[in-house]
Amino acid sequence: MDYFAKQPGPGPRLKRQPLMHHFYYTWCRAEHSLSGNAGWGIRSVSPGFPEHEAHQLVPNANYQFLDTVSPENSPVRLAYVKHPELGYILIHAVAIGQCPGQSRGGNYFVHCLTDLGENFDGFEAICHWSSPSWVVEDFDSPSGPPPWNAPSLNLDSIEETIGKNLKKTEYFESAMYCLEAFLTLDDDQKLFIAGQSAEVAQLIRVVGACLPKKRKKEMTFSTYDSLDSPPNVKIMGCFFVDPATEDFPPYHYLEGFFSLNTYTQKRSVAPPTSNFARGILPLLRDYGGGQVQIIHDFIEQ
Repeated sequence: MDYFAKQPGPGPRLKRQPLMHHFYYTWCRAEHSLSGNAGWGIRSVSPGFPEHEAHQLVPNANYQFLDTVSPENSPVRLAYVKHPELGYILIHAVAIGQCPGQSRGGNYFVHCLTDLGENFDGFEAICHWSSPSWVVEDFDSPSGPPPWNAPSLNLDSIEETIGKNLKKTEYFESAMYCLEAFLTLDDDQKLFIAGQSAEVAQLIRVVGACLPKKRKKEMTFSTYDSLDSPPNVKIMGCFFVDPATEDFPPYHYLEGFFSLNTYTQKRSVAPPTSNFARGILPLLRDYGGGQVQIIHDFIEQ
């Protein structure tokens, strides 16, 4: 799929999504959950989405709430993972603070998409990082959150942001490290990126923009998760409440690990030099995604 292909007519290049199913997961009042019970549960599911499938995905609908960070300053979790039975899913999770009808905090809200479509991949998933289509609060009404429309992508804006970031020398070096590390990963390895979740997402987006179609599909990720319970993804983001005193464990900087701390620019041993990465990343920076796609199309012929 050519993500950067020009569309006929005026206006920005938009990519619209196929029909997807989705569900919401959060702490619910009694009678406000799918089961009717109070506590953590499925808030509602989209029409036509089998309830038993939503329950199969609940273990993926998690979020590590940080008691010492306000909801507005908390990291955002966008995760593209592969469920063993239901295929690829996309999860968006945010901290929302106090549980409805309770004095205790710790609540979060998860919006999970499934039935993503055959051509949906990791690059497309990370491009939905800042989509206004995500539902991020419950509204605490018996009817649940408002109607939801499948998101669309403004590819012009995405490509412009990628190019602008890559023109910064330090950012380009971090992006090159991430790309070369990702290309080196074996089945059991991950690329770890510590930072604000928006910065983690931007670096994942750059990696995805450089990859051929098959590697895009396999680029599973999470912009925020705990090192204590890492998900089965290839790229994992971490958040440090106090970057001045927190860091990856020392072993993360030893050979065999690929870890980048964007707070301090500390990184583990450099991955092997990749001629592909050294050629494609400057091309993306200087000429945009269209030229990258041309190269991939030529190679695949």
